[in-house]
Amino acid sequence: MDFELPDEIEQLRRTVRKFVDDTVIPVEHAIDRDNAVPDSILRAAARLGLFGITIPEEYGGSGLGALARCVVHKELARGGLGSICSIVGAH
Repeated sequence: MDFELPDEIEQLRRTVRKFVDDTVIPVEHAIDRDNAVPDSILRAAARLGLFGITIPEEYGGSGLGALARCVVHKELARGGLGSICSIVGAH
C-alpha cells in the first residue's frame, strides 16, 4: 500500500507550508493579540486557492477533494491558530 501523497497534493502541501512559514507565523502573535486575521492573509489564501478546495472547478472551487482539504488544514494549523483553519474550512 502506498502512503505517499499524490504529486498534485504534495505540491499543494509545500505551497501552503511556505505560505504559513512566510505569511502566517510572523504575525501569529498579533493575530492572537488582536483577535483578528488580517485581510491581507485571507486575500493571499484566496489567491492560493485555499477556499473551496472541495468545490468543483465549474462552481469556482479547486475541485481537489477531501485529501487536499485535510492537507491544507494540517499545514494551516502549523501556524498555531485555529482561526485561519476555521475561516478556510468554512469556505
